[in-house]
Amino acid sequence: MRKRKHPDRPEPEAVPAPRTSIAAGPAAVLRLQQAAGNRAVAGALPIQRFRSQNVPADEVAEQARHGSAEALSEKNVAVAYVAEQGSEEAKPEKPVWSSGTQDPEQHAERIAVRQAVAGGARLSYHPREVEGKRIVRVYTELSPCGPCYEWLATRLNDAVVVQSTAPPHSQDRWEVQVPNALWRTRVVLLNELYGLRDQAASPEALAALVEARSAIVDVVLTASEWQRRCRSGNEAAEAAKAVDAGWNAAVARAREVVRESGRPAPKDVPAPVPMPMPVPMPVPDPVPDPVPQNVPVPVPQNVPVPVPQQNVAVPARGGNLDAWLAGANSPAVLTKKAAAPVRKGPALQIKKAVKEEATCLDCGKRVKVNKTGKLRAHKNGTGVPCRGSKYHLL
Repeated sequence: MRKRKHPDRPEPEAVPAPRTSIAAGPAAVLRLQQAAGNRAVAGALPIQRFRSQNVPADEVAEQARHGSAEALSEKNVAVAYVAEQGSEEAKPEKPVWSSGTQDPEQHAERIAVRQAVAGGARLSYHPREVEGKRIVRVYTELSPCGPCYEWLATRLNDAVVVQSTAPPHSQDRWEVQVPNALWRTRVVLLNELYGLRDQAASPEALAALVEARSAIVDVVLTASEWQRRCRSGNEAAEAAKAVDAGWNAAVARAREVVRESGRPAPKDVPAPVPMPMPVPMPVPDPVPDPVPQNVPVPVPQNVPVPVPQQNVAVPARGGNLDAWLAGANSPAVLTKKAAAPVRKGPALQIKKAVKEEATCLDCGKRVKVNKTGKLRAHKNGTGVPCRGSKYHLL
């Protein structure tokens, strides 16, 4: 039954919708609720039309990262899972990368959704509606940022699941900074395990790799989890050090097991020389009356039996494993330069090498290139750190 309004009570004034998101300030929400009521708050707050879900990893995105030339890049990877018309099975679209810029339009989750729509997927369809092609779920390594969150909320169906593993990059909140730092360590270590997987030559080595990977991906990197576990940034930093040490120890154990499994087995031990069986001597025709004599059968004595050699040096197995352990193929391990040859006579005058300079293709600034061939850390024209990785040498 609907209540009747009191005739002397004035009608509530209409409150215009705020130009900025009010969800960021709980105090502002409370003031709006006290001034205009719950209906105005519901109209002003953004509506989440998709379901958020934290997952340890995504196989398709992981293969795309570790199988590309940008395995250690900080760029985000996203995958849209789409079901065809008449089918309930969701299949992954081609994984896409973020551009690495601050422009939300170039973030991976938006590119993945636009790619699915270009392929014929209808955003309005429910994931279980088999009458048309539709998006079932979207995976993004880093959770959507604020603008991308609202962009997805206004386009995806309310039953679509948006999965993520780590929080978006942030320099303001410690509960986000700490997981971001562990995320970069996680990318490096998983990339090494991905390279060691092809070198595992025994079931024990494969089990060690699975155990090391589980130790890494089982750590939840959401901001809410770290805020629940730690009360301050210093406490979170100490906890992150312990997690980082555990990860590196697990990868070191797996590396040692894989190295042992890759060594060739000792040569086959030669079989012992068989002892000759006694051969009966021919017996002459029986002669009447004489008593047959037992003929002695020669038995070889002290036959030498070859003994396998001990402590034989086993040659190192060739291939990528030794290169990984030496750090030649691993971009996560720093390698030392070969020692310079010793020259006799007076010392030659050494000229300092000129540092190469390049132009960042993202912000256009003139930046120096370090010894590893990457741009040095710099800021763009607005003072924000630039994450660009592509450049043009001057």
